[in-house]
Formats: sequence, structure tokens, C-alpha cells
Amino acid sequence: MKHLVICDYGAFLGLNSHRLAVKQDDETRYYPLNRLCTVSIAKRGVGVSSDLIEAFSSRSIKLFFLDFRGITHSAILGQSQHGVVAVRMAQMAFCQRDTLSLAKQIVIAKIKNQRAVLNHLDKYHQHPALQSASGELQLHVDNDYGFTSITNYPATETMHDRNLP
Repeated sequence: MKHLVICDYGAFLGLNSHRLAVKQDDETRYYPLNRLCTVSIAKRGVGVSSDLIEAFSSRSIKLFFLDFRGITHSAILGQSQHGVVAVRMAQMAFCQRDTLSLAKQIVIAKIKNQRAVLNHLDKYHQHPALQSASGELQLHVDNDYGFTSITNYPATETMHDRNLP
């Protein structure tokens, strides 16, 4: 992402097919909007197109107006939110309701994955502890335990504690 600073008197900022067009005298430079993060105008006498401001706000590109000391005295920010922010807000909204069923599904999937890893290791190492651990994990998958809330359940034994080769 680029941060563009316009510091020439008489420049004009416009929109040209999803690109920022900066016109200065007889020269025009183009910058793709999807590569811009912020645009700062550091001089007086710079023209800005309203179509460009609308494009900036829809793409969450910030437009800053700086004074002679380089301090921002105003900014134009869009109402639309960045994709990451929207995803995080949806995740938080989902977590506001009952997530016990989701937590159960995640735990069961992790146990099934661990059981698949143990079965794969047992295929090549033929250790009795691998078979018993795989069987215990299958019992955990089959047993629902009737959880009514998410609490901290301690782990009883790990494969490392079984002294496997």
C-alpha cells in the first residue's frame, strides 16, 4: 500500500478508470486505487474531484489535508469498513450468542484429527500405546459428556507421557 503526498500548488486530483489521476501542468500521473492507502494534500490550491472523494470513501482510502507545518487539520474518511474489520465484527457478533455447539464441533474435529494422526503412526510403528490411545480418543468422540457450558477441563495424559519411541 502506498501513501501519496501531493505538495504542488495547482495540482488537480481526479478519477480515471479506477485510477487516481494527478494532473500538474501538462503532465498526468496515474496511481491505481487498489494500491493506495492514504492521500495527503500538503499545499493550498489543489483541486479534488467529487468522484474521486466518493471512490476513496468506498475503498476506505483516507484523504488528509495538511497545514503548512505538516499537521493534519481535516480528513475525509469513508463509512465503508475494511474487509478485515467486517470479518472481525461478524465474528464478535457470532460470539455474542450461544457458541457451545460450535466449541463442541471444534473439539470433536480436533480429537478426530489427532486420532487419524495416531492411526497413521500406528501403521508404521506398531506400538501398543498408539492403539490404546487411538481407542481412547474414539471413546471421547463417541461420548458427548453432556457439556452445558465451556469450562477449563484439564488434560489427563499426553502421548509424551506414555514414553513412546
